[in-house]
Amino acid sequence: MSDTTYRERLANLQDHAVWAALGDYPGGPRECKDKTVYSSSRLSAACGCTWAYKLSYEDRLPEESRALGSWRGTLTHRAIAKLHTEAAWEAVPEVFAIAEAQSLEELETDDKPWSKRDCGVKDVAEAAQESLVMVQAYAARNRPAALPEELRVKEIEAQGFMIVKHPRTKTCYRVSMTLDQIRGYYGNTLNVTDIKTGAQEPSQVFLARSKQFTIYGLGLKQGLFLTETGGLMPFKQYPANMTYLYLPNLIPYKRASTKQGVSYKAGDLRGTHEFPVIRTEAEYEKMSAEICRIIQIIRFKLFVRDDDDIRCKMCRHKTACEVGINARETDVDLANMSDLY
Repeated sequence: MSDTTYRERLANLQDHAVWAALGDYPGGPRECKDKTVYSSSRLSAACGCTWAYKLSYEDRLPEESRALGSWRGTLTHRAIAKLHTEAAWEAVPEVFAIAEAQSLEELETDDKPWSKRDCGVKDVAEAAQESLVMVQAYAARNRPAALPEELRVKEIEAQGFMIVKHPRTKTCYRVSMTLDQIRGYYGNTLNVTDIKTGAQEPSQVFLARSKQFTIYGLGLKQGLFLTETGGLMPFKQYPANMTYLYLPNLIPYKRASTKQGVSYKAGDLRGTHEFPVIRTEAEYEKMSAEICRIIQIIRFKLFVRDDDDIRCKMCRHKTACEVGINARETDVDLANMSDLY
């Protein structure tokens, strides 16, 4: 999705009828003075380096490079979504070919340099082949016939909305999110699954700290989700669990290897691809205040550069920082902060 399309989509959400349904109307129980729609991805970005957030969302600087891994991820997500929407489980190669053609067309119109090195036709072909392997492995494990009915996918790319209220100040803000998948779980409960294709599998520390998953769970409980017919549907429950579905671990090793002290033979899968994410109700309740805190940082432009070596090396705006766009202390007129409360 292009940056322009993303911003247009959020602008279209600003006047959506869902906000009134959630209580945001004059005199309503969750009336929002700030009508901005804060997406979960935007909030997650602001949880990292706020200066990188500023360059992306405030200054709207275009990304300086493109990553082959991101292209592979978009292709994989696109193909999996088509499998579900078209129920094309017996035609995986054909569905993938359509998704690949669309992704290649988009690649030809992107003239940014590659993030790590020059990539050629062979590199793109290898990335596409890896994507196909992931999609085929996903299809084999997630086709409806392979799953009990209560564990099947209920919604894909579910567009959700919620209004968070600060527990102390009662200030309300609008939040949107897109959940890769909402699945059934045992005993009429639900599971939120997020599909990932990045270069590194998640650590337990990362999963425990991920605010994006906590926002997803909070939205499932408090929010409304669009249906295929344009209606609104509440789930009114926290997910029983959530899953970080790391598809690269479904790509077999080409040669013998060792990972985290475990030996693998050529042809072995790279380990588990399902990483559970658990949150308590207390963590969800704290998230409302945390979201409000993040939004206050955004609204009052309290942006500071985070000199984290690893994060800086991976940043898509590192050149802009290196040539002199440095963080500076922001003067805040405390008298003008009253509208937050």
